[in-house]
Amino acid sequence: VRVAKGDVWIDVRHVTEFVHSHLQDALNIPLHELRLRMHELDKDKNYICYCGTGRRCSAATFLLVQKGFKVVVLMGGVQKIPQFLVKS
Repeated sequence: VRVAKGDVWIDVRHVTEFVHSHLQDALNIPLHELRLRMHELDKDKNYICYCGTGRRCSAATFLLVQKGFKVVVLMGGVQKIPQFLVKS
């Protein structure tokens, strides 16, 4: 529902994980690159951050919120998403 309203997925997993499977139209900004790539994000947009389990995206969300971004965590990570939504 949030994505249909314009929210943007941010996948903070490693590139190799993202290539293997990801959500359609998701941005891939691995957690270890986030501080260097925040300039690619728009503070006027809303983001949904996800990873494999929820740990990395929780850390990423914390960093982004500190810098003034509007972002929420996908609790449980990509493993909680129905598989028909995941692109491989």
